[in-house]
Amino acid sequence: MNQHIFTVSEINNRIKNLVESNFYPICIKGEISDLKISHSHMYFTIKDESSSLSCALWNYKTKISDYNPQSGDKVILKGKPNFWPKGGKLSFNVNNIKKSGEGDLWAQFQHLKKKLYNKGLFDDLSKKNIKKYPTKIAIISSETGSVIKDILNVIVNNTSYLNILLRNCKMQGESSSQDVIAAIDDIHNYDLSIDAIIIARGGGSFEDLWCFNDEKLAHRIFSSKIPIITAIGHETDTTIADYVSDLRAATPSIAAKIVAPSTVDCIQDVEHFHNSIKNIIINKISNFTVKVDSMKERHGLHKAKYILKNHHDKFLRIKRNITPIRLKSFLNSRLEKYKMVSKNLFKSVDLSLINKRNKLNYIINIINSYNPESVMKKGYSIVYKKNKVIKDTINLSSDELITIKFHKGKINAKISNNDN
Repeated sequence: MNQHIFTVSEINNRIKNLVESNFYPICIKGEISDLKISHSHMYFTIKDESSSLSCALWNYKTKISDYNPQSGDKVILKGKPNFWPKGGKLSFNVNNIKKSGEGDLWAQFQHLKKKLYNKGLFDDLSKKNIKKYPTKIAIISSETGSVIKDILNVIVNNTSYLNILLRNCKMQGESSSQDVIAAIDDIHNYDLSIDAIIIARGGGSFEDLWCFNDEKLAHRIFSSKIPIITAIGHETDTTIADYVSDLRAATPSIAAKIVAPSTVDCIQDVEHFHNSIKNIIINKISNFTVKVDSMKERHGLHKAKYILKNHHDKFLRIKRNITPIRLKSFLNSRLEKYKMVSKNLFKSVDLSLINKRNKLNYIINIINSYNPESVMKKGYSIVYKKNKVIKDTINLSSDELITIKFHKGKINAKISNNDN
């Protein structure tokens, strides 16, 4: 028995007849996503927790007047399914739309955004600076996507010396936010000398990017010791992770340009600075030449031009010898000399302080040894007569009253016999 072989057109037309003949106008409840408006028509996707369906609302201005649909709105649609045989695509033609309450995901997003804003996680003062010329970066992304290829192409073309650590990560769906958190932890545990982390993902719907609206991920990005750049979705997509990160890049390629500035541009900057310094020196010499010529005319300093010419010749020799490499070497040698001088200076200061401290302790010990209180502790006492210290018995007579002061306390006494 021969089996009939359908053409694509035949099977699609049968599906169209089957779909459109078995459905009368029906109502669908779901959440709007990927809303696009073109002239008087409206295109969007209606979705629930596990499925989605493309929708079209023709001449929407004549069908809705008191409601302006937005992505994230939870709505009830009335219309009929439609199957397009040429493209093999099922859609839903909407005749009426009404709001049934805010979309759950959008409401959660707005609530979390307000909560984290009030906690200060979006404050500019809390954001860490990104090094202008980093030497080592980490990338959190899918190793099989086009995003990582775009980033690596930019880095290879701009800054081939940059060291890169790639942490393959799940960037969509259930548990993906936990995987991103684990990736940040892995990078911190692996190497804290990394200058920046890029979290990158390509474009997608609001639902596709939902894992980047996770509160725990937001707190982990905020607490990161390494600056984090987010490059998530398209330029118009903004997630909670973007608000918390230290810098948001509109695209992954732009994030790569931020951490990998062009080597050619860097060399041009050095040449620009070199030329600026050279021009400043030339202008200084020119100004001094004018001043010397003026003094020569007033004071007859005819030798000044020969002296200046000699210095000018020296400058020309110096200018020929000045190159970015030599200038860098000169600065490095001066830096090492400065470090050595600083080290010796601190060592000298420390030794001086130790000597001064020892001398001070020596003086304090001498002062303490002559302190009457210290002497009296050894068992000695002081004799007073009418508040005057008595040093000899010649000054005492029988029956006179005296006061004897000990280390602790004093007593009054009377001279009973003075044999001198």
